[in-house]
Amino acid sequence: AVAFQAVLQKGSAVLVDTDGFLRVRCASGSPLLPPESLDAPTYSDTRWEGFDPSNLVAPPAPSTGQPTGTVHPTSTVPPTEQTPPPAL
Repeated sequence: AVAFQAVLQKGSAVLVDTDGFLRVRCASGSPLLPPESLDAPTYSDTRWEGFDPSNLVAPPAPSTGQPTGTVHPTSTVPPTEQTPPPAL
């Protein structure tokens, strides 16, 4: 897979590394490059309703060890009731 910059719609699921950087778009598994300001950006995919290139916001650079954004658990089972994975 080739990493690229992406404009993500609000609510897009992403994987965040231990330092808080967005690394992978979950819907496609595509690796993400860090946001970078461009003089003349081009947009190659379908624009969603409400997409406005003049209103884009880059995620703040995280402090080491401090994830940014909201982390949503993938399970609704309380941690004390989750079954640990089998030993390998």
